[in-house]
Parts: sequence; structure tokens; C-alpha cells
Amino acid sequence: MVKMVQHLGSILVISIWLVACSSSISTEAPGIESTEEFIAALEAAGADVSEVGEFEVPAFGVPVRMFQVDKALVHVYEYPDPKARLEVSQTISDDGVIIEWTPVTWPDRPNIWTMGRLIVVYPGTDGGLILLLSGLLGDSITQPFSPVDEPYPPAVSAAIQSLADTLGINPGRIEVLNYEAVDWPDTCLGIPEPGVACAQVVTPGWRITLIVDGQSYDVNADEYGDNLRYH
Repeated sequence: MVKMVQHLGSILVISIWLVACSSSISTEAPGIESTEEFIAALEAAGADVSEVGEFEVPAFGVPVRMFQVDKALVHVYEYPDPKARLEVSQTISDDGVIIEWTPVTWPDRPNIWTMGRLIVVYPGTDGGLILLLSGLLGDSITQPFSPVDEPYPPAVSAAIQSLADTLGINPGRIEVLNYEAVDWPDTCLGIPEPGVACAQVVTPGWRITLIVDGQSYDVNADEYGDNLRYH
């Protein structure tokens, strides 16, 4: 019996030593903490990344840095520390359209990831990019969507085509940053022109922001995009 107890004790000591050694040589990679680490990881994965610009987004509490990743726009929000990021990410609805009790309009279906100090949003349905981002950041916190595409409202499509015609470029180069339904105070959509009479009637329409090569364009539109005004 004494020999058996001594044998079991030796096994226990060896087991503890093996666990300690395996812990000390762990090669688990650290998570992505900052925007720079995220971009470096994208580029290491073979993605073509360029920064589009930085914009204010009140719902998130911090500015958004926009990056073109291959042919898609990815939104990156960086917070001072993981706790500050968590306070915001915990308020995001399952479908990603409510943040801090504030409705947010995305140009397409939002896929949202969180890691470290970052919230990363890809509004779109490119399966390859979604897989890449999930590989780097883990599972999206938003619910998966069906693969059926939903078109933009007619006014947004009209604004894209109008801007493409004005700039003489392919409409495919134009990205939609945001659009939201609004009621304009008059038929001039809140942007009067000298010598043009504006009927003082409420006019349903859209406030639209488009991006081309890092330059943003704000467009006021009526309901169907028949009347477009840039500012």
C-alpha cells in the first residue's frame, strides 16, 4: 500500500510539472487590440487596404475610420480601452440597427465584430470578406442574414447615378456611407437657390452621403430622387 501511494504521488508530481511546462510555452496568439494591428492583419491575409477618411458618428461615441478593403468599405471604431468599447457594444441590437437606443441607418446589412478596443462594421454581403473578418475577429455579434439582396431606395440609386454622371465615372466606384429618411421643410429640400421659388410645404425625402476616392458628397433628395440637391 505504501509503495502504491508513493507511485501515485510521483504521477501527480509529474502531471503538475507537465501542465506548468505546457502553460509556459503556450503559443496562443494575442487578440487584435488596435486599428493598426487590424489593418496589418488584413494586409498579412492578402487584402488590399486603403484608408478613405475619418467621420463623426455620434451613436458610437468615437469617430469612425473608413477603410476600403479590396472593393468594400469597412468601418472601424477604436475606443480608449476594452471597457469603454464594451459599454457601447453591449448596447448594439441583434440586427445592428440600434446603438445606445439610437436608430442607425446602414447602406447595407451590418455585420459587426468586436475585439479589444475595436468595433468593426462591414455593411454588405460579400461572403469572402465576412469570412476573412470572422477569421481575424471571431464571430459577428449581429445575427446572420439571408443571402437575398435588398435594393437601395430609389432616391439613393438616383443620387448614385447623378453623381456618377456629374463626375464622369462608373457608378460602381461610388460607395454609400449613409442614408436616412427626413421631412424637408420646403420643395427646395432645405437648400434654396437664388431666383427659385420654394413652396413652404413639408417634402418627404432622404439625406444621403456618398463617397468617391475619399471625398464625401452630401445629397438632399425628395422621396423618389427626382429632385437632388448637393451641398
